[in-house]
Amino acid sequence: MSNEKILAEYFWKNYPIEQMKGSMYRKDDIYFQMPMLIFRFSTKLDEKIYDELKECIESFEGHLKWTEFKNFIGRRIWNHFIAPISYYEKSKYAFENDVIMSDREYFSDEEYRKLCEKGIEDIPLLFEHIKKNFNPNLKTYTTKGEKILKILDWSSPEDELTYGNTFISHGEHLKIPKLMTKAKNSGQQLGQWQDNQRAADFIAEVAQKKGVGIHDVVLPSSTTESFPAIVYLATGFKHQADKARIIVKEDGSIETAYPFSSKHPH
Repeated sequence: MSNEKILAEYFWKNYPIEQMKGSMYRKDDIYFQMPMLIFRFSTKLDEKIYDELKECIESFEGHLKWTEFKNFIGRRIWNHFIAPISYYEKSKYAFENDVIMSDREYFSDEEYRKLCEKGIEDIPLLFEHIKKNFNPNLKTYTTKGEKILKILDWSSPEDELTYGNTFISHGEHLKIPKLMTKAKNSGQQLGQWQDNQRAADFIAEVAQKKGVGIHDVVLPSSTTESFPAIVYLATGFKHQADKARIIVKEDGSIETAYPFSSKHPH
């Protein structure tokens, strides 16, 4: 994952986003603009989520001081910025004095180049800081009685809000004798993920690409390695899984997801 897109990709993956500029800076010209993320969470989320994010970002200690703020110019819906405080101060000055000015007009050439360079150096550490410290204390935000949107944690197989009973019923921790007995008693094959994290990453990718519905998908594999997932058959044998069924609910979370073998009845 490249540094110019690392924050955008993290937010896209983990939070309901309505608007996002993918790159914080231009890799082919780092002085084209100061590094910043321009984004907007879903309007169905309470504004309090921005307050939590702002508090997190302003506690970051890097080469530069950073902040989160709402664009000074907007009509009905405003974008938000994650940017160095120096950029916020310039934007505030321009708005309060009703002037249009570029960053290069506000900062000296030496100061501007330093802000670009040090800001880019900060991005990987800022990313890790946000991952560690931005954990909204509510799993759901809703306003005006609208449908609740869940903040899904795709990075954690343990998050039942996101993955439902996927790893409770099909996780790597389950004992083989118990699974084999269950398969025999049910007369059907029973799938087990053998690496929860790899399974979660795969499930998250499918869910976010395909959306709501029941999806039977081929498990990725190579000539030297199969995906770590097996099935226990009613006959008492086990077999390599080659597909997975992933059921995505209306709110975007997973009802369940399990591996299966297309070579046997399921």
